[in-house]
Amino acid sequence: MGLADDIRSAVTTVAGADWNIRKGNVVPTTESITLKNGAVELDAVYLYADMADSTGLARDFPKTTAAKVIRCYLDATCRVIKAKGGEIRSFDGDRVMAIFIGSNKNTAAAECGLMINHAVSEPFSS
Repeated sequence: MGLADDIRSAVTTVAGADWNIRKGNVVPTTESITLKNGAVELDAVYLYADMADSTGLARDFPKTTAAKVIRCYLDATCRVIKAKGGEIRSFDGDRVMAIFIGSNKNTAAAECGLMINHAVSEPFSS
């Protein structure tokens, strides 16, 4: 069987399967859901934040400087997300994804984005 046949077979299997879907009111962990055909339905807002021009940073500055700046960005972003009640779900280089749930999720995610922008835009003193 070739690659195309493998892909068709996998798509048919996934598309034709019944799913075990349950309502959720907390962000699930990997351990709390069924990984095969399992899902948790949430009313949630995702926040996806990445640092502007990190490619230029990596291109124009020494690697250690770029790494320190990205690390500071991610640290500040994670602190703001947690302070606003979000839960971090993944990282990808200079990007972080968080999820917000609850009755204030939209406002919390929007305020979080504004606070992240403020944290990286405003000079601070040590």
